[in-house]
Parts: sequence; C-alpha cells; structure tokens
Amino acid sequence: MTVTLVISIFMAAISGIIGGEIVLLGLVALPQMLRLNYDKKLAIGVICAGGSLGTMIPPSIVLIVYGLTAEVSVHKLFLASFVPGFVLALAYYAYIYIRCTLNPNLAPMPDKVEVEAIGWKDIIHGFLPFLLLIFIVFGCIYGGVTSITEAAGVAVGATLMVIYARKELCKELVWQALKRTLLSCGIILWVTFGAAVLIGIYNLSGGQQYVTSFIAGLGISPLQQSWL
Repeated sequence: MTVTLVISIFMAAISGIIGGEIVLLGLVALPQMLRLNYDKKLAIGVICAGGSLGTMIPPSIVLIVYGLTAEVSVHKLFLASFVPGFVLALAYYAYIYIRCTLNPNLAPMPDKVEVEAIGWKDIIHGFLPFLLLIFIVFGCIYGGVTSITEAAGVAVGATLMVIYARKELCKELVWQALKRTLLSCGIILWVTFGAAVLIGIYNLSGGQQYVTSFIAGLGISPLQQSWL
C-alpha cells in the first residue's frame, strides 16, 4: 500500500489530474493488492486518498481552474499548497503504517516473495523519466523560468522526447493521450463554465451587494465580519 501511495505522489507531481490518476491506480494497483489479500476497504481508500493528492500537489489542474475563476495568482496557490500536499501524504502514510501495524491482517505478507534484481538499465528506463519530468515542472515554476502554462508546455515536450527516446511514440499513443486529456479537462471546464455563469447571475442580481450591506449593518467589529 505504501508503494501505491508513493506512486500516487509521483503521478500527482507529474500530471495534476485527479480522475485519471485514480482510474489508473485502480486498474493497475488495486488488482494486485486484492490478489495479495489486502483489506478491500483500506486498499480502495489508499487509491482514492492518494489520487486526491493531485488537488494539492502542483501542477494541480484544480488549483489552476480555481485561480482563474477566483482571480487569484496560480503561482501563489502552487507555492502555498506544495508543503501541505506532502504533509497530507505523510499523514496518509502514518495512517497506513499504524493501521497495518496494529492489525497485520489488513496487509498480510505473502508466504513467498520473488523479487527480481533491478539494474541501472531498468532504473533509467522506468524511474528516471518520472524524476526528470518532476524536476522540469517544479524547476520551471519555482525557479521563475516560465509561467504555469509555459511549464505545462515544456513538460509535454519533454514527455514526447522521453517517449521518442524509448521508441514508443506512435500515432495511436498520441491520439489516446489527446482523447483522455479532452475527457479529463472537458468535465472541469464545463463545471467552471457553469460556476462562472452562476456567479455572474448572482452578481448582476445584486447578491454580493446585498450580503455586504447585510453584514455591514449588523454593527459588529471587522474581525467578526471576517468570520462571517
């Protein structure tokens, strides 16, 4: 389970997409955990909780959409959510460790474990691209080299270069990536569009002025107004 959590952190730092990450972990990690007789509720909870880290760990699409909708700096949102995202991941890890320590039946150890030796070729082929993409995204954003949008474009270009270097680039792969991106982002864009329309109607009808005048007419201190 801890391996699934670590993978979800890496995927959150690379993609920032919540739904796709949860679906991918559910298709790849969940069958293996169930095959090893892990507790079903805890296994599903780890996948859902780990997949939701994409809302906190940059580059989060949710933070980008929220920043554009609320007219808040996306760069500042990324800076503010970086540490809490990893603190939340550590809290998940502590919860899994404590639960499995108190009740080993939740994640029983297999009787026989066969582990293949991992060479430098396997590390370069499988693990190094993850670190490269995370370094590029975070380096561009926190180093002030590019903006959020430009960092995403640089990450896409680096991903294509990695896929080409691994000799896996083909038309079918690009088409599937475009289609899945459209499905993931399209839902969020429609929700954002509906929220923007609702906020616009609310402001045009005088809702904001009404709430402001109502709170100001209560005769309370500014500190109490901030609580409201």
